[in-house]
Amino acid sequence: MQAARISGDRFAIFVPDSSVDTTHDIAENVREGLEKLGFVDGNRTVEVTASFGIAGIVDGKHPLSHALASAEIACKAAKDRGRNRVEIYEDADQSIVRR
Repeated sequence: MQAARISGDRFAIFVPDSSVDTTHDIAENVREGLEKLGFVDGNRTVEVTASFGIAGIVDGKHPLSHALASAEIACKAAKDRGRNRVEIYEDADQSIVRR
């Protein structure tokens, strides 16, 4: 597994040789771990949340940049659908493709 900061608060994690479902489970575990980092600051509770977008890489079909763009679209869908969640990019999901 390799991770890199893309920019600002955007990160990419490359999980080779794993299924989209396995990658979803990894992202969900990270999301849950981050959620537990919430803390109290004076009179308010500060929540730590993260939205994740997942896209598979099909060998030889598209360049890596396509997978990154697809994952970003899925992440935007996660934010639009309530934040602090994991979404998978699928060509058949028209609500994601329209983004």
